[in-house]
Amino acid sequence: MRDTEEMVDEVRNGVAIDGWRIVYVGMRYAFTARELFMRVAKELTGFLGSSVRSVILQFTSLSGLTEMERMLKQGNLFFEEALERYANFLTASGWGVTEVVESDFSKHEFVFRVHNSGFATWLRDNLGDVEKVFPFYDCGLLGYRLVGATTAILEEAGIKEPLSYEEIECLAKGGRYCEFHVKRDNDAAPIRRLEEEIPRPMFSYDEVKAASCGVNLSKRNPRSVIGHFLNALDVKERGVLKVGRDCVFFVPSLLHSIAYWMLPLEKFGDFIHNIYRRAINEYGRTLAKEGERYGSMGVTAFFLNSTSAMGWGGMEIEEFSDSKVSFKIYHSLLGEDVKAYSSWKGLRLQPSCHLIGYVVEGILNYFAEQEGDRFTAKEEKCVAAGDPLCKFVIEKE
Repeated sequence: MRDTEEMVDEVRNGVAIDGWRIVYVGMRYAFTARELFMRVAKELTGFLGSSVRSVILQFTSLSGLTEMERMLKQGNLFFEEALERYANFLTASGWGVTEVVESDFSKHEFVFRVHNSGFATWLRDNLGDVEKVFPFYDCGLLGYRLVGATTAILEEAGIKEPLSYEEIECLAKGGRYCEFHVKRDNDAAPIRRLEEEIPRPMFSYDEVKAASCGVNLSKRNPRSVIGHFLNALDVKERGVLKVGRDCVFFVPSLLHSIAYWMLPLEKFGDFIHNIYRRAINEYGRTLAKEGERYGSMGVTAFFLNSTSAMGWGGMEIEEFSDSKVSFKIYHSLLGEDVKAYSSWKGLRLQPSCHLIGYVVEGILNYFAEQEGDRFTAKEEKCVAAGDPLCKFVIEKE
């Protein structure tokens, strides 16, 4: 297998920076702290139960499908080469060292193995007996992406067959690695049908930008900020992508904005806010505890600066006092994605960047609760609501 550092360099060199946005293979991406991503995944899985597959996970197959379609268009690749390239991409994205164990195009059967999966190791290390906590669990987030990627290759060859996956071995459940068998399944839901819920234009960066483009009045240079972050990416362990001490994933923006946010919100209403708020507030408190010596302003500035560098939008503190904190977001990932999605589906336009606000709310409350006070976040402006930028105000109750 190729050296993981080489794979990371290949992805890094393929990244384009447009304002505060990170673009790769014609789609918007962002880096996310594994700890935050997994806390949200845990809460959603606990709330949705086994339906997490149909509500969220199956839609990641559209990402795999689109990613592979774009890779095939980039050059004349043999199908085996295309699968290897996709496996290398997942490795470089921090999901774990991914290898193609078997690819039988005559039978339409494929076997993938993921070593040291960042997703599975977190669950194993933080939940203990995963099967006891989530008896229905498997690593569907990766399984469905692999289904999408293999479907794209078969369609390129003129073959349209329903595929599904089975996770034969899972690191989160005590296995040596995560192994996925992708094969024909006549009972599988066709990937194309999923486009009825996530419109295909959502996977085109240019179309989303045209439908939702916000302003950039930032005083900072996004190329410098994001470029510095990209240069700091390092592989500390086998298949683990880090910046400093923090593990990160490289993720299509739609996984955050639509699959993790809008689809649950559409299906379950505003109640879902409570699920997110609990998980994300606790992440903010964890950041505050780790950086307590820097104070509330230092930790808040660190979070906003690092999140800007990871492609979520340019974030700048506007006001910071004992009773009120406000900050702006330019080119908000959540705001722009949700604006396009809501417009194309005819949904009511409303603020959508709560995930960012809840982290800052958690940071401030860690410090404020020592004095018996409490802060509450409100998004006063949002691109998704038709504003040119996003603005949060977090005030004492």
